[in-house]
Amino acid sequence: KQDYMKAFEWYSKAAEQGYDDAQVNLGDLFYYGNGVKQDYMKAFEWYSKAAEQGNKDAQYCLGVLYDDGSGVRQDYMKAYEWYLKAAESGDWKPQYCIGRLFLNGQGVKMDLNKAEMWFKKSIESNKDNPYSYSRIGLIYALRDKDFKKALENSDIALSCKEINYGEKKQTAKIYGSRGQIFYLMGDMVNAEKMLAKCLEFDSDYLKNDDDFAKIMAKIISEKEKYQIKVSKRLGIDFK
Repeated sequence: KQDYMKAFEWYSKAAEQGYDDAQVNLGDLFYYGNGVKQDYMKAFEWYSKAAEQGNKDAQYCLGVLYDDGSGVRQDYMKAYEWYLKAAESGDWKPQYCIGRLFLNGQGVKMDLNKAEMWFKKSIESNKDNPYSYSRIGLIYALRDKDFKKALENSDIALSCKEINYGEKKQTAKIYGSRGQIFYLMGDMVNAEKMLAKCLEFDSDYLKNDDDFAKIMAKIISEKEKYQIKVSKRLGIDFK
């Protein structure tokens, strides 16, 4: 039977003795709030101890904390530095995250070619990786205006097994990338359908920093302002 409190007890003993894997496991308990009160600062503390010993999982976790601003001040440059160290192990997750930073120009200069390179490395490390396929599709749309290849990669992303049990908010972003491709194609019907899928997986999707979320939030806001203006002037009810 799973017992997080006992796990915390044993991991704590091993972590205090300097075992890096135990330090990572202890950090995970604090990060997710399993067996203890969720505490990102303590997670950061234990991940840091393990990362200093060269533990690649801990280095990736530090990248995530700096990326999200959880337990520390958000710092994309530091996130990039830790992801880069973690990526040396060949793990697909930090490789994907580096690609995302280059795609968005966060902590590094935006570079779609470097983003594509890191996404492809991530796929080489894990072919069942919908996140990298979806972002490569977006790059084909943004850089090359090659919407055929863009949708082909998006299709592969949606066919990956990972999408069925991955985090819902991440799944929403995969549909967001597909929605942005349709938007760039000028296909607002399908763009709106993808927005509906995004909201199905993440009801707060329009509040996040995805480009598609920002685009659609602005369109909806302007549409609502227009409807209110016309409604007042002509007495039309848009409901």
